[in-house]
Amino acid sequence: MPNSINSVVVNSNNPYLTANSETNAVLYKAGKIKPDEYFRREKRQNTGLIEKLYNKIKNATGLGVGTKKVEQVIASANQGKSSTQDVDNVIHKYNTSQENSAQLFGDIASIGVGGGIFFYLRKKLQTLSSIIRVNKTPQNLGTVLGLPSDVSQKIIKLGKSNKKLLSASVILAALAAGWTKATVLGINRIGSKEYKVDEKIYGRKNSRNNLQRILAKQEKKDLRKQRFKSDFKNFASGTINGLMLPVISLGGIIGAPIFLAGNSLNRYFVASKTDENKSLTGYVNNLKNDALLTGAVTVAGAIPLVKKGNFIKVADVNLEKAVKKLENADLKTPSYKGKPALQEIQDLLFKDRKISNIISDEKISIDEQIKKLTDENIFAVKFKQISNDGTELTRALRENCPPTRTLDEAQVYIKNALGDKYEVTKLLGVGTVAETYLAKSKDGQEVCIKIIKQGIDKDKILKDKEKFKDIIKACNSSDDKKSYLLRNIDDLAEGVLKEIDLQNELEAAKKLVPHTKVANVVKPIEVKNGAYVMEKANGISLSSLVELNVAKIYKEALQKNSEMQDLLKPPRESKLAELLKDKKTLKEKTQALDNYIKQIEARTPEFGDISLSKDDAKNLIDEYMKVLTEQFIKIEKGGKALHADIHPGNIFIDINALKKKNNNKIYTLIDTGNVIEQSMEQALRAVNLTSYLKLGNVKDITDYVLEGAVMPAGMTREEGAKKVAEELKKAFFDTETKLDRITNDSILNLSENIMRKYNILPGDVQLNLNKAKQSADNSLVQLIYSMIMLKLKDANLNNPFAIPKVMGGLVKDAVLMQRRYNVVQAKQEKMNLKLLSPKEKLKQLHNPNNLKTNSEDYFTYKLKQNMILDKDLRETF
Repeated sequence: MPNSINSVVVNSNNPYLTANSETNAVLYKAGKIKPDEYFRREKRQNTGLIEKLYNKIKNATGLGVGTKKVEQVIASANQGKSSTQDVDNVIHKYNTSQENSAQLFGDIASIGVGGGIFFYLRKKLQTLSSIIRVNKTPQNLGTVLGLPSDVSQKIIKLGKSNKKLLSASVILAALAAGWTKATVLGINRIGSKEYKVDEKIYGRKNSRNNLQRILAKQEKKDLRKQRFKSDFKNFASGTINGLMLPVISLGGIIGAPIFLAGNSLNRYFVASKTDENKSLTGYVNNLKNDALLTGAVTVAGAIPLVKKGNFIKVADVNLEKAVKKLENADLKTPSYKGKPALQEIQDLLFKDRKISNIISDEKISIDEQIKKLTDENIFAVKFKQISNDGTELTRALRENCPPTRTLDEAQVYIKNALGDKYEVTKLLGVGTVAETYLAKSKDGQEVCIKIIKQGIDKDKILKDKEKFKDIIKACNSSDDKKSYLLRNIDDLAEGVLKEIDLQNELEAAKKLVPHTKVANVVKPIEVKNGAYVMEKANGISLSSLVELNVAKIYKEALQKNSEMQDLLKPPRESKLAELLKDKKTLKEKTQALDNYIKQIEARTPEFGDISLSKDDAKNLIDEYMKVLTEQFIKIEKGGKALHADIHPGNIFIDINALKKKNNNKIYTLIDTGNVIEQSMEQALRAVNLTSYLKLGNVKDITDYVLEGAVMPAGMTREEGAKKVAEELKKAFFDTETKLDRITNDSILNLSENIMRKYNILPGDVQLNLNKAKQSADNSLVQLIYSMIMLKLKDANLNNPFAIPKVMGGLVKDAVLMQRRYNVVQAKQEKMNLKLLSPKEKLKQLHNPNNLKTNSEDYFTYKLKQNMILDKDLRETF
């Protein structure tokens, strides 16, 4: 509305009231309206949620100028004891105080959001730049990290320039800060009448006359403009707060005071003021009028800003130091004395004369090898099953062992056990201890029925365990070492005994369900008289799917690039290499592949098209990573059950779910006989270990891995702890030792290697669990290798110069997939940390043994885990 007395809206109640604050002041000074009417109109401008709360605090405490103090001065003026100027001054102080409270709250929100984004982006860009800088071949690594080489080079340059780094982070942070302040102060107006037409002036909407309607419409338009102007000013003010954030990086003593002073000036010039207050004197008076609130917030804000500024300044220096010392470092994998318990026990077993003779006997068939090896020692086939040697014997042991019964014999056994309820139709698979058949019930439902192989029972396993122990007892090791290895065999035997207890397998399947969200678990039906009935898992085993796709892809690649078939050789020790070893012509190779494909199809259930697209393969690998992460990385506070025998023959794929991408689970876990239960205490210990690893806490990691350990003769625990800690420090912080990504599993492996160097025996016996993890990891490697073979379908290899490039691309794809697995695991480990109680989190936060996150050692520790060497690319597969 025009700022003129002559244009005031006429209202029967009070001919001088208007919605315009400046006009009110003119009227008041002219004596046309009373002090209480003037304050009522001014108070209407400051009724947001924040202002209301702040006013209540002022009235309750008596500090600052609230409505009570204003009303007291007005009452005094009505009695002639105070002047008009006194009323004007106290109302001005009230208005300033109210607006400052809202602006200050908006600033706090904008700085919080903008600062969070700014420092997060700054840290991420610096980290990414540093990771690429410390790697020796940034061009290749750009591809491995999923970035074009030109992008990786730009990030390197960006990371070296603080100005560019700041500008890249500050723009988004400033926009976010501006949006936050405008939004917060917009929400603050809920319940406010500041930008609403006043019914006391213009009358109620339904009872206005023509003049009132016209003027109310104009007033509404003017108020809308004022609100837009206020929102824009708040956005601009918040954006300025964001743009000033880099000042904090100058260091706390310099940066914090400059930032706070700038914020104060910014807030002052954005606030609503008359021209006479837009001056240095007005700014000083503004601070005086609301010194309590401004002072309290400034003091509270200065402390974290000083700390943050100093932290960043130190971090920048130490990060650059860590990068420079690793840029040209020649990291090498350390060689430790001895082998892991799992490997040592396996090697001792395979060196046994009878067992080694069976494995090396090329005159007998694979079926005969398996039969003889099983008869000699069940643990030999168990170890061979999880190995990654690529031999036909290993692949057969996963799900294609020879059966011990014919279909008719199996039908008789099942009928004797379950009655005349099921008709056996097909042999589905044979493992090391049991064989599984497809059968139909009387109502036509297809089920799977599992029975233990002939010749496998508890007495057989216990007898083989003692034979295994005799091998260990005869080895050339100390008594303590033998005792440790024998305890591992007991742990292993316990797992195998579970596998022949079919009632245990049924119960274990039920226990797995609440802890398995990513995959299905085969649904049990009944166990009776040595026969376990379960629902048929949908689809095809991972082993069969992989073998079929690799064979079909390779056959297609051979036919497409027939001229280059001699150069297109399958990996050594693979099934394809063995299958095509003596085949010379394309016809012979194709015939061998066709026969092999038919053999696989003969032992699988009915299925449709199992050919995989690249999207299918990616989905298959991603979901498998999630399955393994859930089973072996995820920690549950109350403890959990996990599948201890995951390999390609024990996991089924629902082809329809995979193809349709309908968010249904594509994997089903079968063969649940060997399930490990993790206790609540073990879970919490594992979470604590994760927290130690996050911050490179060598002291507490050492204490963790040495709990219950047996020291060699002449070494105290303190001496042993010192040696282990020194080795961990070398691995974490030096410029010579290669460090793979650190997880709970990898640190236990690393510390076990270190302890072996000093003949320290671990207190933990987890051979069954370690065997399960090795088998699962080998399965993932096999799956990754098989799936990247899909690229051969589209590759033109008729140019011999193209082959190295294509094969090199496959290796890089494999590295990238494994790095993606690291990311999935790292995310789960972060989720695990949420299981810590608030008290435990506080304790970990202030743990004096943790590395400071702006220290040179911390950055070295993190960067070393992200270094990929040229030889890593060459040796991945």
